[in-house]
Amino acid sequence: MRPLQREIILLRSAFLKKVRQFFDNEGCIEVETPILHSTGCTEPFIENLKVTDPTDNSAAFLITSPESHLKSILAEVNQPIFQIAHVFRGGDGSHQSHTIHTREFLMLEWYVPYFTEFDLMSQIERFINYMAQPFSQRPKQGLRIQILKIKNLMNQYANCGFDRQSLETAAIELKLATKAEVKADRYDELFYRVFLTQIEPRLTELNEPIFVYGYPKELAAYSKTENDIARRFELYWHGVELANGYFELTDPKEQRRRFEAENLIRKSIGKEERSIDTGFLAALEKGLPRCAGVALGIDRLLMVLAGETRLSKVSPFL
Repeated sequence: MRPLQREIILLRSAFLKKVRQFFDNEGCIEVETPILHSTGCTEPFIENLKVTDPTDNSAAFLITSPESHLKSILAEVNQPIFQIAHVFRGGDGSHQSHTIHTREFLMLEWYVPYFTEFDLMSQIERFINYMAQPFSQRPKQGLRIQILKIKNLMNQYANCGFDRQSLETAAIELKLATKAEVKADRYDELFYRVFLTQIEPRLTELNEPIFVYGYPKELAAYSKTENDIARRFELYWHGVELANGYFELTDPKEQRRRFEAENLIRKSIGKEERSIDTGFLAALEKGLPRCAGVALGIDRLLMVLAGETRLSKVSPFL
């Protein structure tokens, strides 16, 4: 056993206990869901790990998120729920255990009926403050999380908006790509050319946690859209993406369309298409309440609160 492993085990035990205390105080019920799923994730840039049963050669997928099963539960109980789940993702530097990526990690995911994304951001701020008290090596009193519009950040730091022409012009003028390259980009590729080079580094410079919200409708993922804006947000702290939250899409027809659109992207980049998650759609058809939900990386949060920069400092098996 490497040095400090026992200390890390005890730290994580206390941390998880306090996570559960917070959600108990908030009136959320803890639930459990399977880590194996019959269908893989359709999101183009998230890869499932696949498991094959040697007795009959049948296959299943280790979950990248408990979202599908959690929404099935939410449609049934119609009250706030949370789960601390082991999730699995291939790629993304998963073998670099000294960084912020691991193949298996703990995800805290929760859903609150009748919350908007802004209600959820307020709850997350309470949660971060609650967790900071015994664990943080950073300033602990009255932590406030800035809320910044992505559109304003794009205008301020890249002199562009969300429309394609504006993004193309910015990418060329900032010498991020050639004209031919930006013309060949899908919208998401073009947006992230600008965002990841001009905006995300600015977030790293700030010492406090930041919500960025109001994504282009083309990047809605599984959030609702309104006035061409996706009602979703991400939480950054010291340049680390900690959480991704949505005012959740509840329309099963639109959700199916988005699954199909994701599969088209997978096909276009040479990846295997995934079967549509009919259980997910069934939850929406049953009647998912208006709600907001968020997925937060437990290991990353503990790492940041502890003032560390590597997950191996807070994970005993890395």
